Amino acid sequence: MPTFNGDSIFGETNSIVTKTTDVAVQQTSYAGINGVEVKPLGTRGRVSVAVGTQVAFDPGGLLALELLAMNYNDGRTYTLVDNFGAIWFNVRLTSYEPQGRVLQDADGFFVRDYVATFQHAL
Repeated sequence: MPTFNGDSIFGETNSIVTKTTDVAVQQTSYAGINGVEVKPLGTRGRVSVAVGTQVAFDPGGLLALELLAMNYNDGRTYTLVDNFGAIWFNVRLTSYEPQGRVLQDADGFFVRDYVATFQHAL
């Protein structure tokens, strides 16, 4: 089960995908010289994107789950355990975005999809 700082903020997680970011480069061109000079400036860490659904018995419970996740958007780094059990240290939540309206499913639960983005520090 995925967690962030030991808290289960992901609800019914469909996936957490971690990918590397592009290497930053400085590209310079000079008058009268063909081509460009490219200086690699290093990587900028990794990014993880979690896509899932929060589920609660009532609208207040759903709001509490969303606020728990949003409160981690504080600039600090925490430990992320993804849905494969991989442990990622020094990760910060950069955005938590509820998607669309709150719906009530056939079982009476209140649900809303979300997308959360995390930046990995090196």
